[in-house]
Amino acid sequence: MAEKILIIHNSPEQAGRMKKVLRRDGHQVLTVQGLEKGAQALCWKPEVLLVDLDSMPVEKSDPEQFARICGQTDAPCLVFTSSGNRTAGENLQVPWIQGVIRDCADEQELHSHLRYLLELRRLQNELGQARKMLQRKRAQLDQYLRSAANIQMSLIPARLPQIESLEFSWQFLPCDRVGGDLFNILQLDENTVMIYILDVSGHGISSAMVTVSVFQSLSLHTGQIVKRPLETPPFYRIATPGEVLEELDREYPFERFEEFFTISYLLLDIRTGRLQYSNGGHPPPVLAHADGTIRVLAEGGTIIGLGTEIPFQEGEVVLEPGDRVLLYTDGLIENADAAGEFFGEKRLMRKLAALRREPLHMICRKILESVEVFNGAGHLEDDVTLVGMEYRGLKDGEI
Repeated sequence: MAEKILIIHNSPEQAGRMKKVLRRDGHQVLTVQGLEKGAQALCWKPEVLLVDLDSMPVEKSDPEQFARICGQTDAPCLVFTSSGNRTAGENLQVPWIQGVIRDCADEQELHSHLRYLLELRRLQNELGQARKMLQRKRAQLDQYLRSAANIQMSLIPARLPQIESLEFSWQFLPCDRVGGDLFNILQLDENTVMIYILDVSGHGISSAMVTVSVFQSLSLHTGQIVKRPLETPPFYRIATPGEVLEELDREYPFERFEEFFTISYLLLDIRTGRLQYSNGGHPPPVLAHADGTIRVLAEGGTIIGLGTEIPFQEGEVVLEPGDRVLLYTDGLIENADAAGEFFGEKRLMRKLAALRREPLHMICRKILESVEVFNGAGHLEDDVTLVGMEYRGLKDGEI
C-alpha cells in the first residue's frame, strides 16, 4: 500500500520537485502551503510529515510552532528549508522532529530519510498491534483462569455427610494461580464413608481440567471406580483403596494428560472404626490418637500417572473414639517463609500435639493460621488444603 506523505511548504516550486520524486517512488503525496492549511490537512492521516522551516513565521526555533502540527498526529516529521539553508533545523530541540534534510535536491538523502522513518513507523505499528494482541490474549487467559478457579471452587463440597459418629472439618487457602487441590467426603453405603484428597501437578487450566475429570471418575453418579457393579445382591462391591489407585493410574497416564497427581484415599467403616487407606505419592495422613500419640499412615505407592506395575500397598487401623485423622496437601508443609525455610512435617506434628485438646474445627483453623503467619506477607506458591475427621464411635445400643 502506498504511504501517504504530507508536505507543508513555503515554496510551491520546491514542494513540486519533491512531490514528483516521491510519487515516482510510489508514494501518495499531498502538498499544502503554510501551517494553517497543514493543520487542516492532518485529517488526511499522513504516514510522514515533511515541514518546510521557511513556512514557520518569525521564530523558527519555537516548539509551539511545531506543536500546532506535530502535536496533533503521531506521524514522524522531517524538516527542510526551501531556501537551501543546510544548517537550518540542526539546533532545534523539538521532540517531534526525527530528521533534517539538508539538501532537498539530493534525492538519495530524501530516500534515505524516508526509508528510515517508514521502516520505523512500520515497526512501531507492528509493535502496537502485538501489544493489543497480547492484551487481548491476557484478558482471554484471565477469563479462562477465573473460570478454572470457579470450577475448582465448585468441586469443594458445599455440605459434608451428617453422620452421628463422625465429625469433619476442612480449611482451604488458594494461591494466586489456579491450583489442582481437591478433596471429597462421601457416604458410599450405610456403613462406609470414603475420604480422599488429591493434588494435580502444575497450575492453570490443564490442572483444573484434570481435577474435574478425576472428580467425575470418583463420583458415585458418573464413575464406576469406587463401587463396582455386581449381578448378585447387594449388586455392588466397594473397591479397596489400592484398587482405586491402580485404576486411576491406568486411566490417567502422563502421556495422555501431561499431568500427574498425588492422592490419599481412605475408607472408614462407621460401625467398627476400621480405616483402610492407600497413598499415591501424597503426603501421608496423620492419625492423632485420643491419648496424644501420633501415627503417620504411610502405606501406598508412587504418584498417579506413571503407569507403574507395582501394586499400591494398603494400610489398616482401627479408630477408637476421640481419634482424629488429618489429610493435607504438600502446599501446607512446603509453604516457605521469607528465608526459604519450609513449614515442614515436624512443625505440623508439634502444632498438632499442642492443639490435641482443642475441638477439631479449631485444630484445622489454627494450623492454617500458623501456616499464614509462617508465610508472612509472602506469596503462596501452591494451594493449602487441610481436611480433618474425628471418630466418635457408636453410642450404646447402635449397631
